[in-house]
Amino acid sequence: IARWDDDDDDTNLLTSLNIPVILQNYRSRSDYFTNLLLTTNRPLFDIALESGFNDYKNISRLFKKMKGYTPSAYREKFRDKDISNVF
Repeated sequence: IARWDDDDDDTNLLTSLNIPVILQNYRSRSDYFTNLLLTTNRPLFDIALESGFNDYKNISRLFKKMKGYTPSAYREKFRDKDISNVF
């Protein structure tokens, strides 16, 4: 039985649910990648590197599997159109 206190953060909750640390780390990097994808105009390769992914092709393939879109298609469909000057 997992113990969960009100002051536990997401990481502690995931650990208490026996989610492996490597998957927690991947989730965190993937969330960061998605955030940069939607809030900047930076090249996808640069976003992948900053998010801790050394192989853009790999993250692109996994992203499509998880989200149903390639990173560039996801950016085009879901990003705020008012960030055209953000780099």
